[in-house]
Amino acid sequence: MRLKILSLAAAAAASVGAVAACQTYDFEPVEPLALAKTNQVKKVVARKSKPNLMLVVDKSGSMKDETPPRISELQRAMVGTSADGFLTSPVTATVGRMGLAVFPTASGSNPCGTGKMIYDIVNAPADEEAALSTASQQIAAFIQGMGPSATNPDQQVSGGTPTAATLALIGSLPSLNTEERDDFILLLTDGLPNCNAGLQGNQCIVCADGSPPPCSPDARSCLDDASAVTQIQSLNSRGVRTIVVGFGSDTAGTLAAPPLNAMAEAGGMPRKCVKPDGSRDPALCGSESCDAATNVCATRFYKSKNASELAAALQQITTLVGAGNPCEYALDSVPSTPELLQVTLAAGTSDAQGNVKWDEPVLQKSSTDYTYADGKVTFIGGTCSRILGATPTKPVNVEFGIIQAL
Repeated sequence: MRLKILSLAAAAAASVGAVAACQTYDFEPVEPLALAKTNQVKKVVARKSKPNLMLVVDKSGSMKDETPPRISELQRAMVGTSADGFLTSPVTATVGRMGLAVFPTASGSNPCGTGKMIYDIVNAPADEEAALSTASQQIAAFIQGMGPSATNPDQQVSGGTPTAATLALIGSLPSLNTEERDDFILLLTDGLPNCNAGLQGNQCIVCADGSPPPCSPDARSCLDDASAVTQIQSLNSRGVRTIVVGFGSDTAGTLAAPPLNAMAEAGGMPRKCVKPDGSRDPALCGSESCDAATNVCATRFYKSKNASELAAALQQITTLVGAGNPCEYALDSVPSTPELLQVTLAAGTSDAQGNVKWDEPVLQKSSTDYTYADGKVTFIGGTCSRILGATPTKPVNVEFGIIQAL
């Protein structure tokens, strides 16, 4: 084979021609894309499981106000005349695993003692209805005995409103921080938060009773809404949502509405014009407007002036707490695009001590097993059936891998 040899001159000429034929391009600098992945793991045991519902009841001195007294109206709504109260009706008494806390623990010269737990969340095996009903009856009996002349200090109606400190205490309970259940605090209060000795009595913006500063007798009379909102936000970030019920005529005033609305928003359970099935119903806001974008009512908290209005509010709350799609999960954070969401599922068996042996490999699920929209993952078909069939001895773990562009 003969080799073709290109002379140096010819090669140089070819090179010049090549250069002459080249094009020029402008290059724009590109910022490097940074990605971060977070995992959210949700332990699923029987989603038929009842939610945890801690009642946190205000028994401050203002509960003696009005005619009939607010405490009497509260008792009518919660206990009823026979079996028609929130805690005595067969329908609502077993809506969740209930507990009870009251505030304040006022005594002597200290009207601002942090509240206390009276009954912890009932631990009813398999959510046995009779056990849930018994717990509700206990709570009902305690509330029925509350009043200004009660001999039990925990039932006496007196003192201030240490809302933030009480929620911090109750929110730390192990029984109210669970992975397998929804956790709620139902806050029933007739007044605005105060009792924060760390505030400046001469400098606070307003006193909890609506009077201008200086607040008497000391800084504990200052409005302490900021601390209450911060505490409720902290609870919500841990998965403990707070439902705020403002009870009595004072909560309808212009002073009370903004703080109670902020507390309701922070708790993640503001009043909405949306039914449990997700359909919009402006009538749920009553005569008030309902925001078209957020579906939130103008008054975010549940407002009630008397027993009948409180009973109606509790009925609405029962529907919300007891409802929900067992196969739907709201993500704590969301991916930059749906393509950056990874969903895995694992099933296993649990021994008497709660130790789980995963007897199936973690499976990467596809879009045929779930849908994703608006920050929510909804499992469908056989995958949803598997979640619905989970039990404490046969748990299911759902894991969301979320990739976000930084």
